[in-house]
Amino acid sequence: MGSFIIEFLFEIAVEAFFHCLPKRSREKILAGHINRLRKEDWFCELERDYRYGYIITQNSRVRKFLSREKNIKLITNVDAEKDKFIKLIEEEHHKFTAVR
Repeated sequence: MGSFIIEFLFEIAVEAFFHCLPKRSREKILAGHINRLRKEDWFCELERDYRYGYIITQNSRVRKFLSREKNIKLITNVDAEKDKFIKLIEEEHHKFTAVR
């Protein structure tokens, strides 16, 4: 329980720090994370898919997810987390293309 609280407080501190960074720095961090993911075959395949390439670079939920170092480590090392990330992209694509 105690480690959960510490991890939660750490996440809040990281988020607060991240929002204090100038936009250019945030964009550089995001670009660096995306470049790291481009070394992964599954990510290149996903990004090349015309349906998901735009979502990866423009969707606010996906961009926020990709801006966190912790998430990058998880999706590159844990298959279940990678599958959750792919599902997130598919869900956001569905929302984007849904008839309103």
